[in-house]
Amino acid sequence: MAMQRWDPFVGLGALERDIDRLWSRTLAPSAKDRRLETGIFAPTTDVLTRGEDMVVRVELPGVMEKDIDITVTDDVLTITGKREEQSETTDQGGYLVRESFRGSFERSMSLPAGVDAEAIVAKYEDGVLEVVVPKAAAMHERRTRHIELQSGERKAMEGH
Repeated sequence: MAMQRWDPFVGLGALERDIDRLWSRTLAPSAKDRRLETGIFAPTTDVLTRGEDMVVRVELPGVMEKDIDITVTDDVLTITGKREEQSETTDQGGYLVRESFRGSFERSMSLPAGVDAEAIVAKYEDGVLEVVVPKAAAMHERRTRHIELQSGERKAMEGH
């Protein structure tokens, strides 16, 4: 029978990872956990490009179209609304677990400077709001300009 040397530090790396994972969950809960803890309704929002257009897609299940407001102020797109409380009854002896939230919400995002607010269109279908900002993706593209460096010798020769 071969003898193995005992190492008291074997497994400490795994323990450290487990403790880090535990603390990260405690200190930085997921978006869903934050909503559960605070009771805040924060709709899921995706921003994508479609050709030259920027598209903002917001999931708003259970929100009535009349309860949604979209504004643009100083190149900031703001979507506000509310999901109304609905009365529900249960059978005698039954119970209800609710994970969906009711209340007001607001989402804001910066738009590229110079966006034509009058050209923005929005549609709401099957609980999904889609706001199309025409040509915003093209305006947001990075533009690089090379700046020529002038040497100090050139300045001296020109009499400066």
